[in-house]
Amino acid sequence: GLERRDLGKILMRTVKISLLLIPLLCMAQPAQALYWQLTSPPSRTSGNEQHADHNHAPAQAGAAQRPSRGRMGHGGSQPRLSETNGVEVSLWMPKPEAVGLEGNHPQLPRMAQGYYQALVAIRKYPQGEDSAIHYLRLRSQEKPDLRGKLALRDENRISPADLTRAQKAHLEIVPMPLPREHRVYHAGMRADFEVRLDGKPLSGASVGLRSSNGSILIEQTDSRGRVRFILPMDFKDVMPNRNANPPAEMVLRTVYRDQGARYASSLTMPYTPHPSNWQSANWALGLLLVGMVGGGLLGRRVVAHAAAPTKGRKRILPPEDKA
Repeated sequence: GLERRDLGKILMRTVKISLLLIPLLCMAQPAQALYWQLTSPPSRTSGNEQHADHNHAPAQAGAAQRPSRGRMGHGGSQPRLSETNGVEVSLWMPKPEAVGLEGNHPQLPRMAQGYYQALVAIRKYPQGEDSAIHYLRLRSQEKPDLRGKLALRDENRISPADLTRAQKAHLEIVPMPLPREHRVYHAGMRADFEVRLDGKPLSGASVGLRSSNGSILIEQTDSRGRVRFILPMDFKDVMPNRNANPPAEMVLRTVYRDQGARYASSLTMPYTPHPSNWQSANWALGLLLVGMVGGGLLGRRVVAHAAAPTKGRKRILPPEDKA
């Protein structure tokens, strides 16, 4: 009886570990995975290395490159697809519009409705679907109103929640919430996401996170379909200047199987080093400037006080002046 109990415990642990490793195994097959890439791959020279780049997964540790400058307002990069065979791309604003591909880069407009947009790539199978989603921020369309002033029209006053609420694929990973305005994902941040199947939260789903700096995390959704990651502190040689540190990318991926059907989805978003890397330097510089200004003002007051004539007091001359 004791041996059967031990065997049962070992079997249950094996099953749990296998379920948690599903996203990792899927991410280890880049030729079959569909996801958006934001960072540029390392330059290749040899033929074997070029073949390896064709099956490029998120960059390994230390291989993250500065994102190529494009029209993205969020992350400053031009996204590209890991592969394009049988893939249809659309831009949600929050309603979808078809987007063409030039190679593996989407042909995005210069301006778009709303504060955020969703770039969605879908590849359908007879029994399943692969989807890749990336939220970005294109320049908003500004048009004159009836008073002749530049103002955002009602169609452009779209909340990011309207975009994340819309069902864009059978299976998708949704930021909860989507960072707004000047907020961005950064290392050490608690980031919440929700996995949805046909628009409804999916509990017990394994979600893998892989960063372009080489970090790998695996978590499981709770009863509400929510999952939380502490974004990895995996930046090296961080400069004390926000603009001097290019963002890295994180790719979240999950897979759902049911009665022979297979659905896979990925979410790609940029993230930056922890703000303390440059905030502490800014504080130190600010204190130094305050000290210099304060010291200068105090010095001027001392000099002015010393040079002011004394009133009601007899001036005592030095011995050499008395002579």
